[in-house]
Amino acid sequence: MRTLLTTLLLQLIICSFTMGQSSYSQFFDKNKNIKGVESFTISTSLFRFFLDSDEQELKDMLKKLDEVSFLIADAASPTLAIELEKTLPEKEYKELMVIKNGTSTVRFKAKEKSNKVDEVVMIVTEPNSLVVMCIKCNITFNEAKALASSVNVNQTVSFKQ
Repeated sequence: MRTLLTTLLLQLIICSFTMGQSSYSQFFDKNKNIKGVESFTISTSLFRFFLDSDEQELKDMLKKLDEVSFLIADAASPTLAIELEKTLPEKEYKELMVIKNGTSTVRFKAKEKSNKVDEVVMIVTEPNSLVVMCIKCNITFNEAKALASSVNVNQTVSFKQ
């Protein structure tokens, strides 16, 4: 009986932990150590070290960001792209922008929580690669659109080349 209660308690703790994670966080944690996948996370406090003092608008935006994570896949990309689409349902992640550039597609999705954007996910798909960047934040939709618009698509698409 004690073993059964301990097992149930552990399952409850694990379920409560995964319930608190976003869909993208669960996807990232599940796939970050797969062969052919590179991943890393950067704290936004690191970015502040590289900003000039005259970039106040950017500094103000960075204060609202928590972390940036990247997942980059070559060999496993078609399977991961399909899984990612299932992981980011349209009812939870609103599409902000889609950019097609040759065989590459760049999409920005945002997850809203309490009338603020909780996550901005950029997905770059190419025939043989997938690049995903997730920004965990607390910003308005207008700020999220400005953030998405500020990305240099040509530079992003050539990121893996």
